[in-house]
Amino acid sequence: MKKIICISDLHGNLDIDIPEADILFIAGDIVPAGRIVEIDSNWLQDKFNPWLKSLPVERIVFTPGNHDEIFQKSPKLVPKLSLSYLVDQQIEIDRIKIYGSPWQPIYRNWAFNINKEAREYVWSKIPEDTQILLLHCPPFGKLDKVSKRNPNFQKHIGCKPLKNRIKELPNLKYVIFGHAHENHGILEKDGITYINCSVLNDNCKMVYKPIVLDIEI
Repeated sequence: MKKIICISDLHGNLDIDIPEADILFIAGDIVPAGRIVEIDSNWLQDKFNPWLKSLPVERIVFTPGNHDEIFQKSPKLVPKLSLSYLVDQQIEIDRIKIYGSPWQPIYRNWAFNINKEAREYVWSKIPEDTQILLLHCPPFGKLDKVSKRNPNFQKHIGCKPLKNRIKELPNLKYVIFGHAHENHGILEKDGITYINCSVLNDNCKMVYKPIVLDIEI
C-alpha cells in the first residue's frame, strides 16, 4: 500500500498543506502566471525548490502544464529541481510504472500545445504496461468541463485522442491531471480512477485541498 498525494495548477501558490506521503504527483502549471522565463527561473530556484525540499514526502513526480513555458521554451534556464521531471517518459517507483506527458489541445500561444495528429503520435508512445498516467490535460469527457463564461472554450477541454489511447492500456489504474480548475475531484470508470487535482478554482483562488489516496497496484 502506498500513500500518494496529487496536486496541480499551483500558479505560484505554495501556501498549501502537504501531509506525509510516499509519492507526491504534480500535474503541471506550477509557475506564477504571466511571468517571463528569466523571472520564472529565479522563482523555481529560490522559492519552488526549497519548498519541494521541505515537503514530508519520499518522492515527487512532475510533468509541466501549459503555463510552465520555461520548461518548453527555455529548458536551459530550468534549475535542478528535487523531483522526477517527466516529458514523454516512464519511471518505476517501487515496481509502480508511471508515465508522464504534458501535451494538450492548442489554445492561445501557450506551452505544450500541439494539434490532433501530433497528440495521436505522442499518446501512442505511452507504454502498455503503464499503471499511473501523469498529465496536465484531462482525457475528453473525464472531469474536463469548463465554465461557459469564456466563449473561447468548448464545454469540454480534454483530449479525444488521449481518451482513445487510454482504452488501449490494459494495466492502467490511475490517470492524474489538472487544467480544468473547476472540475476538481475523482471519477472511477471502467476500472480506472481519474483524478483532477487542481488546487485552484476557475477564479484562481486556492479552494481545494490536495487529493490523498492509499493505493495498491
